[in-house]
Amino acid sequence: MRFLSSIALVKELVRVLGNTPSDGAAEAVGRLAAHLIVLRRLSSSVAGSSFLNVLAYTRLAAPSFSLGGGTREILRGIIARGLGLR
Repeated sequence: MRFLSSIALVKELVRVLGNTPSDGAAEAVGRLAAHLIVLRRLSSSVAGSSFLNVLAYTRLAAPSFSLGGGTREILRGIIARGLGLR
């Protein structure tokens, strides 16, 4: 979805070109819009099709993923210090 950050630039470009852009400018904006629409649909398609499967797998596997060496205890200690409990 990073391409959405460029939408503000596209809007400004359209505003600057006004209601009567040159044929070349109108074609360029049309191509840009077409590319953004394709990227958006592709992104939505990829994310939507497998998201629920990935989420289900992650929920099952998440407790088994951990760094070795007492990472949870270390993180608890850091949080406790940050809260002034240690």
